[in-house]
This record gives sequence, structure tokens and C-alpha cells, in this order.
Amino acid sequence: MQLRYDDQVLRRVQAGRGTWVRGLCQRSHPYFAAFADTLPRWFVELGGNRRMLTDLTSSDDVEFWAGRWELTAARLFSNLGFKIDFEPRVQSTVEGSQPKTPDFRATEHELRPLVEVFNLNPSNAEGNEDVQYRRLSGDLASRLRLSKTGMLSLRLYPGASLTPCPDTALIDEAATSIQAWWDAGHGVPLRLSDQPLQIDGHWMDSNDSLVVIVTPPARILTPDRVRTRLETKLGSYKNLAGEQLVLFVGTDYWTHSASTLVTAMFGESRMPLAEDADGNLVAGPEVFSGEGLMTEHEVAGHPGAKLVAGCMFVRHGLFNDRAGSWEIHPQFIHNPWAEQPLPNGLFHPIPEYQAVDGDMRWTTEDSVAIVMT
Repeated sequence: MQLRYDDQVLRRVQAGRGTWVRGLCQRSHPYFAAFADTLPRWFVELGGNRRMLTDLTSSDDVEFWAGRWELTAARLFSNLGFKIDFEPRVQSTVEGSQPKTPDFRATEHELRPLVEVFNLNPSNAEGNEDVQYRRLSGDLASRLRLSKTGMLSLRLYPGASLTPCPDTALIDEAATSIQAWWDAGHGVPLRLSDQPLQIDGHWMDSNDSLVVIVTPPARILTPDRVRTRLETKLGSYKNLAGEQLVLFVGTDYWTHSASTLVTAMFGESRMPLAEDADGNLVAGPEVFSGEGLMTEHEVAGHPGAKLVAGCMFVRHGLFNDRAGSWEIHPQFIHNPWAEQPLPNGLFHPIPEYQAVDGDMRWTTEDSVAIVMT
């Protein structure tokens, strides 16, 4: 079974509402080299299945992203030395019931965790707002004369709104300033902070087309959003027996920090002060509020939570043109109260949040870029 982005797929998806697969079928697309060669190679090497093939050639962008994240997750585990088995058979603890089939099993010697993959999608309101961003992209593109091939990526300042959509005068003013920046050599980042339509931007050389794209201000991934989605997933596994489950969370849409992920998993944390033997004040072990997904109390009372050995959070970085690959930034949070915890340091050099001498801590607080070959 092979994955191809060719004219046959293009004809099938033309009428759909999605844009990603249509773009990958055209060599002029700025991300053609990033995906159209990489994804088919991963699909063949990992033995992708028909469901994944359907998602990766779907005219629905949500289905495409679901398939792409599943393939990315499998590739990451494969690069870490695990053997991948898609849609494995699992046993139920409840007679006559069938638990949800996880996306794949990752096997390395005695370790055989099940992996469930999902990406955090924008809300309906944000999706509707994105339609306005695409309209603004087209309006600006029609006013600009850039005489070069590549992608002009524009982002509105945080707090900017497109409701109501900017009127013609504002778009004309922004386009005039962008054109002046371009004519001056566009050697520095674009910043239109003194205009009503506030925009940052940069230029990226590409193949043989011109693309102008306006993206929303950074949307923040909150602990509540993460926790709610993970709880929904756990409900599907409450009748799963004797397994280790890893939840793989992929996001391109929001920014997040390590503290956001920890709060989602364990609740708010604090480090109380105590006196050492010499009477000096020192920080004690981290204490959690217990309002997260994986605390000792919550795991005991939440069906399925004791199965979760940990969560892998991944956001995409930039496409490395020289290496011909994506760089991603994973973080793994261990669940020390899991029925079968995973060993510390399992995913080195990925930063891991793990229990050490009765305290939870990161192996490194620095973001680590993993090249996905």
C-alpha cells in the first residue's frame, strides 16, 4: 500500500473544503517539499494502513491533520527505537465489551505501551474566524506587486480582531505599507504596529509561485483545554486490562509552555519553604493542588487514568530545507501513579517530567528540537 499526492488524488479532492491535500498535489505549494515527499516515505517504511491512507488523502483538513499526527507519532517512536504495530488487538476487562482500538503499539524489548494520538483542533468560532483571515490574505495579495516567488507570512498582533472584517481603507493602508517594506528590500521583519491593522510578517523563498497568508495571533493552549480533551480520551479506555497507555498530543495551532502541561496533568503546583539542619530556608518538594488529570487521588477515582503511563506533547517547529525534514519539539510527562509507570529517561534526549527522590522535575528545562528523518 502506497501514499501518493498526484493528479488522481487532486481530481478527487478538488470539490472538498480542505486545502492541505490539494496543495500537496501541486509542486508550487510552499510546503510541497516538506510533506509530499516525507509523508509517503514514512507511510511505506512504517507500514501505514488503509484508514491512515484515507485520512492523509482526505479533502477534509481535520482528517488530514489527524492522519499526519498519527504518522508523525509513529515516526517519532520508530526513531526512538520502537517497533510500530498499527491498530493492535487489545483485551477488555469487561465481558462482552470491546475497548477502543488504540492507534498503535510501540514495542521495545519488554516495553509495549499502547499509543493514542490526537491533535487539538480550533473551535468552531476560531474556524469561522479563519475564513476571514483567508479572505484578508486574498485581499492583500490582490493589492501587492511582489514580483518574486515565495511565501509572505503575515500575523496580526495579539488582541487584533477581524469582527467586523477590516474595511477597504484599512486593507489599502496595510497593503501600501507592505509594498513599501518590500520595495525597500524586505531585509528586516515587517512590523506595522502604528496602524489600525497591526501586522508582523516575514518572507520565505519558495518554488515557483507566490503565496500571501495571514495567520491569527498566537492562540494559547490552556491547561483546562488540555485536561478536558484528555479526559474525553480516557473514557474510551476504562475497560482496558493490564496495559500501559501513552497519550500523544500534537498541536500546530496554539503556543504552550511546560508549566501549562504540568498544570493540566497535576494541577497548580507550589514549592513550600522549609528549614534545613542549619536553619537555612530551602525549597521543599513540589506540591500539587490535585485539580489535574493525574494526581494520586484523581488516578484512583478516574476510570482509565491509572492506565496512562504518560503524555507526549509535540508541537511542530520549522521545516529544515537543508536537511529536508521537520524539526519537532516534544515533551514527555510521566505519571508516577500509573498502574505500570514507564522508566525514567526512556525518551532521551526529549525533556521528561519525572519523579526523582520523591519530587517531580524536568530532565532539562530547555526545548529540544528533534529532527524527523
